[in-house]
Amino acid sequence: MHFKKGLLPIIVTSFSLLFISACGTNTSSAQSTNEQNKNKGEEQMSEQEIAEQYAEKMKPEIKQALRDDDVNSFIESINFEDDIEINPMGYIIVRGYVNDHPEKYDFSAHLRLNSNEIDVLGTSPKLSEKFIDKEKEQRLLKEAEEEEKQVQ
Repeated sequence: MHFKKGLLPIIVTSFSLLFISACGTNTSSAQSTNEQNKNKGEEQMSEQEIAEQYAEKMKPEIKQALRDDDVNSFIESINFEDDIEINPMGYIIVRGYVNDHPEKYDFSAHLRLNSNEIDVLGTSPKLSEKFIDKEKEQRLLKEAEEEEKQVQ
């Protein structure tokens, strides 16, 4: 093929402009896709936010479970810590304390997302001690001693 001297630079320039234009279109297309994904991410809540929202929903259930265990009416107030933890097993852990004594009477509730149940409600030894029905415990001990005497 023979090109006229002036035609070759025009063809090369035209192809160059088309190539640059095409690359610019792909870049702006990629940028708009990135912006769309970013907007979707802003609309979706993070795992931590979902856990915090669910923990907030379950706090009344946790309070009720603690009050149900409190046979001696020891609890005057129930406070929750601000930090909600997600452990490696996927449990949402809500921590708190009763009667304004976080160092003495603390508890933790382990929740599974959307189960609407408390899987584990752990209490500190001192708080657990306050939940013991002393009268019932004494009555059961006496009954066990009487049964043991009858067997002998």
